[in-house]
Amino acid sequence: MAVAQVGALITFVDATTIEASDFNSNWTDIRTAFNNLVTGSNQLAGGLTTNGALTVGSGGFTVTAGVVSVDDTTDTSSGVTGSIHTDGGLGVAKALWVATTSRLVGAVTASSTITSAGIVSVDDTTNTSSTTTGSIHTDGGVGIALALWVGTTTTLSGQLQGTTVNGALNLRGDSGASTGMRLVDTGNLFLGHTTPSTNNPRLDVVGTDVSLVLSNSTTDATQKNTAIGVRHYTNAQEPMLLVYGIAGSSSNSLRIGGGLSALNAATTIEFYTAANNTTITGTLRLSVSSSGAADFQGNTVATGALTASTIAGTTVTASGIVSVDDTTDTTSGTTGSIHTDGGVGIAQALWVGTTVTAVGKFLANAGVNTAPGYSFASDPDTGMYTAGADELAFAVGTAVALEIHSSGVVEVNAGGNATTPALYWNNDPNTGIFHPSADELAITAGGGEMFRVDADVRIGSGIAIATSATVGFLLIPGCAGAATGDPADDSAGAVALVYDTTNNKLYANDGGGWLSAQFS
Repeated sequence: MAVAQVGALITFVDATTIEASDFNSNWTDIRTAFNNLVTGSNQLAGGLTTNGALTVGSGGFTVTAGVVSVDDTTDTSSGVTGSIHTDGGLGVAKALWVATTSRLVGAVTASSTITSAGIVSVDDTTNTSSTTTGSIHTDGGVGIALALWVGTTTTLSGQLQGTTVNGALNLRGDSGASTGMRLVDTGNLFLGHTTPSTNNPRLDVVGTDVSLVLSNSTTDATQKNTAIGVRHYTNAQEPMLLVYGIAGSSSNSLRIGGGLSALNAATTIEFYTAANNTTITGTLRLSVSSSGAADFQGNTVATGALTASTIAGTTVTASGIVSVDDTTDTTSGTTGSIHTDGGVGIAQALWVGTTVTAVGKFLANAGVNTAPGYSFASDPDTGMYTAGADELAFAVGTAVALEIHSSGVVEVNAGGNATTPALYWNNDPNTGIFHPSADELAITAGGGEMFRVDADVRIGSGIAIATSATVGFLLIPGCAGAATGDPADDSAGAVALVYDTTNNKLYANDGGGWLSAQFS
């Protein structure tokens, strides 16, 4: 062994080997002697190999070139065990590689990167209350390639940012906690984007056609509900319900303003629209009050009964169809599905599916023969109308059939004929009275004219009959013997006739007694 000592400095040349040697009990181990010899700063210019333990005293030990390799495999269980241990600190200018579990009893401060191929476990239980406290804290950022599990409350004094989440991001509170996640102060939550909307909403979601889905359950084949509400004026009260959705096995229901026992119902529901897509506030179009009345711009519609208290001072107007599904019949002016203390004006047709009872007047438009005031849905040009003041007329197929004048005169406009008389019986349409021509009246029977009276008081059928005819004769009453009675209905210009069938005489009486003529 070549040793050169200059003061407190001992220099070992390249490939110098210090080996343990056996000496008798009167000699100390050469390594101990060597360590006692070296009390200052020592520098190994070449390699140093020792097969036993190497203890460095207070002077320090510096390797200026080469590798310090310790082949001893003794593991560590404390600060004074293991292949290498020191009573002071350990300075590492470059990387530190630990092939198995590394346990640090005190604090670890790193000025550069710490890399571990295994698990880094910190058993210190000091909690954090700031960015400089706790078991682990850093002046820079923390990069985590996989999941981060936090067993208690996490406080973020800055932003939680991420460009990509490969798995699920689960945020939950402590077991049994009523609050899972909070956004405090003035922070907003953006989902699916980073561009805030106008007015900076606290929750700003951008997605596909379906941007937001809410439910109280994810179990298949189970009714699902969800409700959206607004805080009550009084914090102790339940919130007010905005909308409530129910997805059932056979139906889907949407309730607005109420219908859920857990929330307070709305007292008024209002609907607004605007003329274009840049108008704020808009115009009130429909409001539903707590009494059930629905007000369309001052015009009222209701699903319940409309009473004076619900529509006082309001005109009920509808531009579409007003449908009343209530089937209550009427027995008076105050019963039925619709009744009013005033009148009802109907600009067009009125259809009644059953009996109409009018206690007072039933008034209709005057009408004309082509459109009578009272007509029929299937035959609108047939019916009754008024042809003028104090006159009543009947039209059939636009033709004037009958008129009744204020004087009581009945005017029949159809003259008729012998086969179809103007007035006849429903079971004998060819027997009746007709009007052959001006100033004439005729009677027909069986389709044949039997009797005619004209303006000259001529009486007869006006039609010649054959000598062999059996019908068409003028018949006068007959009696068996001379007439002796005084006719009660004879008068000036009228003569009663009777034929004596016993004596074959014709008797006549003009009020002055009977006169007779003999026939043979």
